[in-house]
Amino acid sequence: AGDVIAPTAIQDLNVTYANGELIVMFTCPSDDNLGTDPVAKISIRYATVGSNLNASNFHNDMMNDEVETEDLMTGSTLTPPPTGDTTVSISLNPLLIFESAAEYFFAIKTADDSLNWSGVSNIVSIQGNTTPNPGKPGAVTNLEVTHTNGRLAVKFTSPITAVSKFVIKFAETSLAIEGVNFSNDSLNEELDQSDLLPGSVLSPPSPGTNVTLQVDPFNVFEGQLEYFFAMKSVDATGLQWSDTSNIVSVTPDHAGDVIAPTAIQDLNVTYAKGEMTVTFTCPGDDGIGTDPVAKISIRFATASMNINEVNFHNDNLNDEVDIDDLMTGSTLDPPAAGNTRVTIKLNPIEIFESAPEYFFAIKTADDSLNWSELSNIVSVLEDATPNPNGPTTVTDLAVAYQNGQLSLTFTAPGASPGSQLAVSRFLIKYSYQAGYVGETFFENDAYNDEIE
Repeated sequence: AGDVIAPTAIQDLNVTYANGELIVMFTCPSDDNLGTDPVAKISIRYATVGSNLNASNFHNDMMNDEVETEDLMTGSTLTPPPTGDTTVSISLNPLLIFESAAEYFFAIKTADDSLNWSGVSNIVSIQGNTTPNPGKPGAVTNLEVTHTNGRLAVKFTSPITAVSKFVIKFAETSLAIEGVNFSNDSLNEELDQSDLLPGSVLSPPSPGTNVTLQVDPFNVFEGQLEYFFAMKSVDATGLQWSDTSNIVSVTPDHAGDVIAPTAIQDLNVTYAKGEMTVTFTCPGDDGIGTDPVAKISIRFATASMNINEVNFHNDNLNDEVDIDDLMTGSTLDPPAAGNTRVTIKLNPIEIFESAPEYFFAIKTADDSLNWSELSNIVSVLEDATPNPNGPTTVTDLAVAYQNGQLSLTFTAPGASPGSQLAVSRFLIKYSYQAGYVGETFFENDAYNDEIE
């Protein structure tokens, strides 16, 4: 709209954290650096490394996080003040900010109503408050994890201070749950309610109560010789976390059974005319006979190296097929007898998300938690055969920005060519490079954003 003057960069950003309060203060500039016209947008970003907030990657959600309304304490707002050159104070909920590091870096940019963005503010860092808090829960010191007779039990005494939540983490090494690593989900996994057997709940009981949680061992034991556990709790206000508990280890009890199912060698995956089918011969418990296996794990990835013997169970490198990925009538339950032919139908829209080719592999386990070796690895390409029953491609998409309004227009396709039935969903993506919303990268959220 002829306006090319951006707000000035903020230079007096200050962030403090003390006595459980995290406060961001700065002078909000005016629209065009003069007068009192207000800016239209305030964007506060934070990261664990200062360089992740520089001018090149300030808006990169993969390198930092943006403060949202949900992160604010009651009474605070991200709405710009009604006039420029005004001192602003915003209170954040520290529980929603301090998650994986002891130190965080903050920076701000503002924009006017013509979408001219300011430069990056001064970058400041803040460390967690070290002042002792009498309401802080004590660390659990008697955590115990056992696995006997097929039952995996987590035992401990609830802190004597009332808590609102337990966070129990496990990993293949003790280092992965020590110190700042405890909050790093890429290094460890958190027990959630779905991991527990019926009758166990993660909700904290009264202070000082002895707790026993029964855990589904197949959700923890994935073929390693030893696993490590630790836990933290948070107080009733949700702001003060305990220190990390004692770290304990547990070894899977195979109950004298050391023979694993044989590796599947005839895995086949096909995709044609909108149907994705997985077929294989499911082995017996001990590789022979008809005793059934107890668990089937199907994994898929965009590269074959991401589902090899070493990293098959690594959720950061591949994905596991779960119930939500299946078509009606299919199941992941093992067949009633071993050495049985199995056919599983997958929903291709749940699989094909970020690449035209996917690689698949399978492992099975018996009821003594002995995992088979890796199956043959197969790949499948997204079917290039036109689907006559699918929606037609939108060809008249147009985007316009005028008078402060961004508008998208297009003709909605039918559920199939010539159909008057509506489609079930639109998926609209945007990026700063055309190639990042093209066919190759369209489903990859690392390269673009989705309009919600």
